Amino acid sequence: MGIKEVLGGLDLAWLFAAGVVVLHSYLRFNTPPTSRSLTTAGRYHAAATLYMLTITLAWLVLAGSPEFLGTLLPADVRNLPVPLYVALGLTVLLPNLKPLGKYDAQVRTFLQDLAHIPYEALRLRALLGSVPFDPDPDTRVEVIAVLRDADIRDKDIVFGPHRDPRALWTRIATLRHHVSRWDTSRRFARFHHDHRDEIAHIESAYQALLAKAKGLFRRAEILEADREEPKVTELLRGIEEDFLREAGALEKRMYQLISRGVLQSTVTESARTAALERLGFRVDRVQIAGDKLFDKLTGLFCGLGVYYVMMLIAFKRADVPLHDAVVRGLMIAAIYVAAVFWALFPKRWRIGQRDEAGRPVRVYAVSGILGAAASLVLATSVGALLTGDPRWAVLELRDKWPWAIMGFVTAFATAAYADTPDRPRLRWMEAGAQAVIGGASIAVVHWFLTLNCHFRAAPEETCFVPPLLRLIVSATLTGAVIGFFVPTWHRTRRIEPPLD
Repeated sequence: MGIKEVLGGLDLAWLFAAGVVVLHSYLRFNTPPTSRSLTTAGRYHAAATLYMLTITLAWLVLAGSPEFLGTLLPADVRNLPVPLYVALGLTVLLPNLKPLGKYDAQVRTFLQDLAHIPYEALRLRALLGSVPFDPDPDTRVEVIAVLRDADIRDKDIVFGPHRDPRALWTRIATLRHHVSRWDTSRRFARFHHDHRDEIAHIESAYQALLAKAKGLFRRAEILEADREEPKVTELLRGIEEDFLREAGALEKRMYQLISRGVLQSTVTESARTAALERLGFRVDRVQIAGDKLFDKLTGLFCGLGVYYVMMLIAFKRADVPLHDAVVRGLMIAAIYVAAVFWALFPKRWRIGQRDEAGRPVRVYAVSGILGAAASLVLATSVGALLTGDPRWAVLELRDKWPWAIMGFVTAFATAAYADTPDRPRLRWMEAGAQAVIGGASIAVVHWFLTLNCHFRAAPEETCFVPPLLRLIVSATLTGAVIGFFVPTWHRTRRIEPPLD
């Protein structure tokens, strides 16, 4: 049996083109190439996945509209399979065409901002400058030996929190000692190789400052007896301030390099904490931790997307194109995640949080309305993309509006559960409750959809309503997943104090 038989006769051109688009778009997200080292692994891969899905969705829509593309392409290109020349355009031509490349860059910038690129690296760099720095005894012995070889005397080597020239220089030398060994580290070797030019520049600055440090320390010793003289005091102060300015700039460069190296070379918070502790920074996971909600919502979208795409492919009618089922599956997942987003977003402000006065039910209702509106916008947009007729997609809302009920119910229930104080087995109860709510509300949606078709007296092929049992099973499972994960995610978030 050949591969085409195994795949149910699926055109290999679609599979090959899909692979090219997915791989190329995922790799293109790392533009500029330093993007990966400016945020956590979870946020980076979450944003890269969303970018990949965006480009893949554009490919699916365009590949499903050969009539539209045929008016834009020359005849020799139209001889290629449609998925292949659309993939060619999105992977090779898109970044190089000024109008389209501009929009592509804007999408990447937006998603990189969601992934906190480069803000996570900036936050970690600032944190390194504010936490205690206390190298372990073995590191101290090694640094003392290195500085002795560089003609730095023991009395000029000071480990401590002070910001005087000796303590600052010792800290810089300690950081440089660690970074210089990254090329032999299993975890940091790749980062060291990729940023060897930057590390070489820092090493040059270190060697230049080393000469100034030795001159400063020896001059301070010579002039120590005359330090009470105003002119001597002014001279030493000027030399020390000049040294501290250059040393502070080098320290910040090293903090920036270290923060990027730790972010790129470690995956979990515990690994980042351990790596920084080995460098001498006394930090804990609470300080290192960031807000993972974006990563988790992306994972929720991917999980729901896979489920609904596979389900719609499995139950699709013979006259429905494969790409149509894929796009609609991703649309359903996006509707649920958009409802979850609007459920949690108002909790940035005090008005959206539970307090002594009770639950902010009116804010829950606003979240529900926004979730319903998001579902209608997404449904209309996808309908316009698939049909190429925005006016028809808008008119179709007269039949599709009941789907907004699911967006409202999901956002309202999620917002309410997220404000519930934590207690044992709460997430299991929330999963069960939201599963029941999801199943009941989808039954209402099905009733309205059927009613719409009845009053229109439309033929089945133009007014198709999915079977009730399939809808209830899917809505119940989705409600259980959202109820089990999302409220707990919010309760355990590390977030800034709410805004007034």
